[in-house]
Amino acid sequence: MAHPKTLAEKIYHLVQNHPEDFAFEVLGQSPVSYRELWARASAYANCVEQVSGHVSLCLPRGVDWVSALLGCWIVGKAPILLDPEWPELRKKEIQVEAGVEFTISETIQTAQEARHAISLPPDTPAYFIYSSGSSGKPKGIIVPHAGLVKMLKQQVEAFQMGSHTRALWLHNIAFDASISDIGTSLLARSTLCVGSSESRSSIKHFYAQLAEFQITHIDIPPALLAILDPTQVPPSLKSLVIGGSVCPESVVQKWAKHLHLVSVYGPTEATVCTSMAKCEAEWEEGQIGQPIDGITYEIVDANFNPSQEGELIISGQGVALGYLNQPELTKKRFLQLEKTRSFRTGDLVRKTNKNKFIFLGRLDRQIKRQGKLISPEEIEATLLNQADISKAFVAIHQNRLTAWIETPATLDSATLVQALNKKLPAWMIPSHWQFVEKIPTLSNEKIDQISLTKEQVPLPQNLLDDSPSGLLTKVARNLLKNPNFTCDDDFLLNGGDSLAIMQFLSSADELGFTLSPDCFYEHQTIRKILESESKNYQASSCDLLTKVEEFHPIETSKKSEPETPDSLLITGATGFLGSAILGEILTRTNLPVTCLVRGNLHEKQKVIAQKLELHGYESTRSFELIQSDLELPKFGLTQAAWSDLATRHTKIIHVGAATHSLAPYQLLEASNVHGTSSILNLQKEGVSKQLIYISTLSVFVDASPLPETCLESDERISPSTVFGGYAQSKWVAEQLVRRHSSNAHILRLGLLTPNQNTGYLTPEDTLSRILSRKAPLPSQENTPANASFDFTPVDYAASVAVDILLSESKPQTFHIANPIQVPAERLSQALKLAEIEPLTSSNHSAPPNSLTLFKTGGTSFSTRNTQAVQTRSCPEPSLEYLVKTFKLAKPHLDL
Repeated sequence: MAHPKTLAEKIYHLVQNHPEDFAFEVLGQSPVSYRELWARASAYANCVEQVSGHVSLCLPRGVDWVSALLGCWIVGKAPILLDPEWPELRKKEIQVEAGVEFTISETIQTAQEARHAISLPPDTPAYFIYSSGSSGKPKGIIVPHAGLVKMLKQQVEAFQMGSHTRALWLHNIAFDASISDIGTSLLARSTLCVGSSESRSSIKHFYAQLAEFQITHIDIPPALLAILDPTQVPPSLKSLVIGGSVCPESVVQKWAKHLHLVSVYGPTEATVCTSMAKCEAEWEEGQIGQPIDGITYEIVDANFNPSQEGELIISGQGVALGYLNQPELTKKRFLQLEKTRSFRTGDLVRKTNKNKFIFLGRLDRQIKRQGKLISPEEIEATLLNQADISKAFVAIHQNRLTAWIETPATLDSATLVQALNKKLPAWMIPSHWQFVEKIPTLSNEKIDQISLTKEQVPLPQNLLDDSPSGLLTKVARNLLKNPNFTCDDDFLLNGGDSLAIMQFLSSADELGFTLSPDCFYEHQTIRKILESESKNYQASSCDLLTKVEEFHPIETSKKSEPETPDSLLITGATGFLGSAILGEILTRTNLPVTCLVRGNLHEKQKVIAQKLELHGYESTRSFELIQSDLELPKFGLTQAAWSDLATRHTKIIHVGAATHSLAPYQLLEASNVHGTSSILNLQKEGVSKQLIYISTLSVFVDASPLPETCLESDERISPSTVFGGYAQSKWVAEQLVRRHSSNAHILRLGLLTPNQNTGYLTPEDTLSRILSRKAPLPSQENTPANASFDFTPVDYAASVAVDILLSESKPQTFHIANPIQVPAERLSQALKLAEIEPLTSSNHSAPPNSLTLFKTGGTSFSTRNTQAVQTRSCPEPSLEYLVKTFKLAKPHLDL
């Protein structure tokens, strides 16, 4: 008897017919084809084939996790899915309880021969996945192959997926939504992408990653969707899937206006998804859609009679086989209705007159948190194993997972959290603790939840000032819904999960703080974070010189003279300055141009074309784009592509850099220092080349002591302190250029301001943040009396850069800044006349010498070298000129 094909058999068919299509892509690594994925899977199949007992899978999310899962399926094994981040004790208890004989915990080499996937009966287990259990220990759900392919096919159609799809894998591997993410992507012959962990802690990085991968589809947690902005996502994004918990009506309606949005519902015990609904503008909160083909819904009351409102019973192929080694619980929850396997969900559901199913909540004590179902009984059982605890009760109270502890002893929450962390995953750790002498009970000895959770009169909220700690504490209070949270409280212990951290970092960034995604894991409290940031914000020139010494240039033979005409290589052409320089080159020269860009070439071509137009350039001359990454060795290129660059380009303009002024050095080193190192190595190979390196006057301005006059010949290596990661990374990179290139011009630029002809500037630019009210204008409180600000139009800077490129001058340093600086009073007056009302408070943690605008503080810059080669003068920043420029810039702020 022929069995329906398993998912592994379906994928093997794709491998045979489309072997070179990309199945997987990991940020910073080469894409993995379907053929390569199957070869890896075959290796895991060989590894587990002879294991007689259960196999557990304990690898991090990525290509090898998927390969190992497929490998198990190829030979008919059903792996027990373990999260590597779970506590060791929890993993060990599950492995013992399940009788695991072998654990896949290490990656293995690709197999030489591809295996065929064997045919399996539908009710053969596909995987075992553990969830929190009301018995006090986790329960292993036995999910069969029966309904998997049928469910995934319907999801592919509903999500509008195909070979064009590029899906982002966000969910945790211990959450069964990952099975859907993997299965739909592979069945649709699309590409599944895995990004960096940083993107899960920073909204800015999340947006950037969507654009980098050109993501079209995401299965996204509702809590994350709620903090994103549909107007900020890249145009590549077409479809979103939400599930796991109820998404607020307003959030669904907002996103449904922009994208194809599908809501899915289904317990783990019924193979991931049992119903779906396309979200419309009139969406009603709690809708779970209509059952998919092969699944039926029935609602019953407390007496198990059909009802319009009551417990939802799910029947069909996708229903699990039961719980591993828990026959009594299996008998209680799994039924045979009309000869069909059925599952009592415990979900309270109402069926409307319009035949819609609405989720109303739970009939038991189980809690949904971060898309995962938690049985408070398991947490309570773990707590009761601790000494001195007489009774424990866990529930959601004031939007926090709260534990009430009855104890005669003096205990602290930190000790209990530490104990729970040894056995429970992070999402099961209470964020709020109440220690009481007696947990109240009713006459039947059950806990009196009403008395226990009765609203307490809140403590008076501590007043906060506008200091850095005060501002960030306000952010934390709003996120945690805790008016008494202080800068000395542990953010994680007070309910701060990964999504709360992402929201916190985003809000902090808007206030001018750039914090590490790991800041709370490393320092716990806002006070400690600020103390750490203060220490990291400054570095001595001596310390920075040690970073310069770490670079070891490649050894090359004598370079050959070029046999072909001059040609130009440029980095950073998609940026504000880089696109202006490219426009000047295309307009004023006939040089063949190659641009190194990151991400999709077609999209970057459109970005560059748009920016050239915004700068006012009309050149129709073509140029070449090469996909690369400044942060990777040799830009992530093959040796052949690298050598080709080295042998056919005679000029390099290195503009590319990460420019966030308040980011720490560690976050900028890869782009700004390692990227420059690679440029220097490229210059040393192949033909002789001229290098133009774009540096910054921040190496002077964001340093102490601050000289009265900054000469172009000054190398700034005397003992000094450099503030901020941007200035530090550019300081190190500039020293690398000085030490390791004999044919390089160094261009130190001031604050780049709008194009004086079109008013164009980018939303990320410091000045545009002020114009759009996202950053403060320096005020009298934080601005020295003699402070003045550089105002260098981007079109002027680009023009001078090309003047230098075309000049015959010897290698030297140029200061590209406006000889006439803008007093703070004139800047404020111009903004007022342009009808722009910027923020005025000081909202960042930088030291006094590093304000929100590029400040010179009375220091003057020598520009003799620049004046000797420039073909146009920098405009005087008169009040009239500033007002005109600001008015021109206002329409471009939303671009």
